[in-house]
Amino acid sequence: MLVLTLSLQWLLNQMDPGVIPPRPYKDPIIEALDDTGAQLPDRLAYEKDYKGQWMHRTSRGYEKYCSSCNIWRPPRAHHCSVCGYCMERFDHHCDVVGTCIAQKNHRFFVAFLVVGQLACATAAAGTSWRLHREGFPLHISWHRVETYLLVLFDIFYCATVLMLFFGWFQCCWIFCGKTHCQFSLLASWCRVVSEHMERIVCSRCVLQM
Repeated sequence: MLVLTLSLQWLLNQMDPGVIPPRPYKDPIIEALDDTGAQLPDRLAYEKDYKGQWMHRTSRGYEKYCSSCNIWRPPRAHHCSVCGYCMERFDHHCDVVGTCIAQKNHRFFVAFLVVGQLACATAAAGTSWRLHREGFPLHISWHRVETYLLVLFDIFYCATVLMLFFGWFQCCWIFCGKTHCQFSLLASWCRVVSEHMERIVCSRCVLQM
C-alpha cells in the first residue's frame, strides 16, 4: 500500500490537473466593455459580479473573464493564485502534493487519500499488535525503548487516519458532481447575504428609535 500511495502522489505531481491555456492579449470585447464610449451591440448581455469580474450567460452557465489569463473561464473553472493558471473544474490547491486538484486529477487525488488512509490504518494496527505483544500498557513494558517508539508511531498513524477522512468527503463530492471550491463559494455567499441582512435589520432598528 505504501508503494501505491507514493506512486499516486508521484502521478499527481506529473499529470496536468486541467490547465486552461492563457492568452497573451486581452479580449477585444473586454476592451470595449471597459471603454464606456465604445459601441458594443450586446453590451447588456455582460455584467460584473461582486468581485468586479466581467461575466456573461451561456447555454452551460455563466462564463467569467480572467484578467490574469485573458480568457473566458467556463463554469466551475477558477484561477489558482499559487499556480498562476485557470483550472477546469477547480477543486482546490493542495500544498501537500504540490499541485492543483482539478478536473483531470481529482479522482487520482481521492484514490491517493483513500489508499494512504488504508496504509496508515494497517500500520496503526501493526504497531498496536506489537505493543500488545510487548505487554503494553503493563508497567514492565515501559522499561523498553521500543515501547516509546511504538507508542509515538501508533499516535502518528492514528492521527493521520483521522485526517485522511477528508478523502471520503471528496468521494461524496465526486459522486454528487460537486467540488470543494463550490461549497466554499456557497459558504462565502451565505456569509455575505447574512451580513447584508444584518445591516438592513440594524438600520431599521435605528430608524424606529
